[in-house]
Amino acid sequence: MAYATIADLTTHGASAATFGSLSTPQKQGALDAACAEADGYLRARYPRAELPLAAPHDPSLVQAVVKIATFECCRIRGFNPNAGSDAVI
Repeated sequence: MAYATIADLTTHGASAATFGSLSTPQKQGALDAACAEADGYLRARYPRAELPLAAPHDPSLVQAVVKIATFECCRIRGFNPNAGSDAVI
């Protein structure tokens, strides 16, 4: 079960232009990897918890997963921190 959706990428992550050149499978892959990373942290902190957590999800968990996925999406598409709006990243 995912902690965030592709729609959450623009709600809690970055502008749609940031993800414009990425395919849906690329965005979903970044979200899946981010959810797995979140599960790793949760498993270490709460070893008896049944993962993945059932919905609804705490907004802070959604935001954390989206931030990780957004960074991964930017890594996939490439960015230059010395140019244009990429400096924000």
